[in-house]
Parts: sequence; structure tokens; C-alpha cells
Amino acid sequence: MNWLADDLLRLAAYVNGRAVLQQVDGKLLNAALQRIPQNRGYTAGSNRYQMGFWAKDVTGLLGCEDQTWIPFLSGYGGLNVVLLDAGLSEIHKIRPICAGV
Repeated sequence: MNWLADDLLRLAAYVNGRAVLQQVDGKLLNAALQRIPQNRGYTAGSNRYQMGFWAKDVTGLLGCEDQTWIPFLSGYGGLNVVLLDAGLSEIHKIRPICAGV
């Protein structure tokens, strides 16, 4: 999968509810972003993999009561795209990330 910067900006806007993408199937995207607890994909070390997206369990890191997963993309050469705006702990201080909050 090869992404352009514009692709990532459009996807981020869609995920954050600020854009509509006719090319995106919402059900498939929710499955890929592992928003469906019954189907988190395949275990790979401490992460999960589902349809091109990875997810990391941040429940313990943030002290969440409910299991909380953060989706990200990981590519060749160490390129990573985390679907967050800034540092995880700082974001959590401003707007709780824990599931069920």
C-alpha cells in the first residue's frame, strides 16, 4: 500500500468526522480500525493486525478501566502513522482516550 500525504489527510479528516469519503466503506473501516471488540484481528506480539492497520492496547499505559486500542499504520523503512494529533499522554490529559469515557 502506498499512501500520498493527501491520502492520509483525507483519511484523518474522515476518521475524525470532519469529512465524507464516498470511496470508504464505513463498516470495513471500523473493522480495520479494530473498533469492533469481537473482531480485533490477528495477534502480533503485543499488537493486533487487521486489514492493513495495526492497533496497540493502551489500557495499562493510560490507566483505562475498559480495554482501549489505538490504530496505526506501519510501513517500510520505519514509517508510522498513528491516528492521533499529538502525544498520547498529553492528548489523554485534554480529552480522555479510554474506551467507555
